[in-house]
Amino acid sequence: MDINQEIRYARIFTEEFYLLNLEKEPNKTIFTVSGSTANVYKVSLYDYSGKIFCNCPDAKSHAKFKHVLCKHVCFILFKVLKNTINKDNTELWKNLYLSLDEKNLVLDKLNTININDNECVNKDYIDKYQRLKDIDPKTLF
Repeated sequence: MDINQEIRYARIFTEEFYLLNLEKEPNKTIFTVSGSTANVYKVSLYDYSGKIFCNCPDAKSHAKFKHVLCKHVCFILFKVLKNTINKDNTELWKNLYLSLDEKNLVLDKLNTININDNECVNKDYIDKYQRLKDIDPKTLF
């Protein structure tokens, strides 16, 4: 793991991140994450390819340029889906996608994950997110 990736990986242990929602769609899973700056991002994991993307600014610019995964992707893979990928023995850092074996482990874990009983969840944040998500933006102004 290069230094740029190591910095992003280390942040999952020093900054606060929370899983707000988990949506299973055909061919992908979308994780909604509250970032360390209280912004909300979407991390998408594609079932067939094993590719994982985040819509945060870092993933679209600096991380992409440095060929590394953002801290939100690291949070999902190594905290939410912990014990599925060995960070010291993976091609993920080089390829930026999961191997077939890793993808299968992650998909198996997704079948057993319970968002209401996960250490990466803050129930208050989920409630607030659900309330905000249900507001019609046209009624705000």
